Amino acid sequence: MRQCGLAWLAEIGEQATIGKRHFGWICGLARLAGAWDGRQPEMFTRMSDERDNLWAALDFCSRQPGELAAGAEAAQHLMAFWACRGPFGDVRRMLTSVAALAPEDSLPRARLLWVAAVMATSQNDYDACAVLSDESLRIGTEVKDVEVVAWSLLLGAMPRWVVEADLAGAAQQLESALSLARLMRVERAELDILETLCGLSIATGDLDRAVEVGEQGLAMSKNRGELRARGYVLTFLAQASWLRGERPRAEALAREAAVCKHAIDDRNGLTIALGTLGWMAAGCGQH
Repeated sequence: MRQCGLAWLAEIGEQATIGKRHFGWICGLARLAGAWDGRQPEMFTRMSDERDNLWAALDFCSRQPGELAAGAEAAQHLMAFWACRGPFGDVRRMLTSVAALAPEDSLPRARLLWVAAVMATSQNDYDACAVLSDESLRIGTEVKDVEVVAWSLLLGAMPRWVVEADLAGAAQQLESALSLARLMRVERAELDILETLCGLSIATGDLDRAVEVGEQGLAMSKNRGELRARGYVLTFLAQASWLRGERPRAEALAREAAVCKHAIDDRNGLTIALGTLGWMAAGCGQH
């Protein structure tokens, strides 16, 4: 049916017109999916159902230079969805190929690159994450886009943490990103930075800071009604609480994290929450 429809549109000369309308419809869905509010479970499922339409719309965007800005904005909205559902490799390849079509120092290219850096991190490819985030940071700084700069600083801290084991440097970079996001009121970036800083603070042994930023992130997440960042914050708060000897609270937080991740089918996040519960069970001798 899809091929037949495309053939008829080509025959009557309306393929570009209808393609543009279809692309606009997908961009509208992307904005809803990227609102970071209580519609996440519904909209993530909707975007999964529309996956073929999404890929068709992005393919249209790649062939229409005039739509690159809208496509990059849609990709930015879809980051949380893709980070939960993937497929990471396919999304990353698509984003980098479209970014190659954008002007060298343009905002659309910077947006595509930082979202691609998220996919690289999801694949544990931190070398690629470093390259992509450094480039998006350079462009974001050049074009003075605060949101791109905040996200790029966050993502650039990940290789420093995981690969270089420079925990102090990564923490300093995240604190800078947090200050910038708060100053400029970039809430979605601020929430993700709080979540990441909570996990990093556990790694550095600063449990008080982990709880402080975790509680801030949890309050912000509940105010927005979103679940993706909340699941990670709850997991890290559970780990911090466990290490502080607060075992009943820790287990309750980890179970709540699993519920959040299950609701949006975030399998990476659910794996971490379940792993945390397993770690706790082993610690209690409940093998």
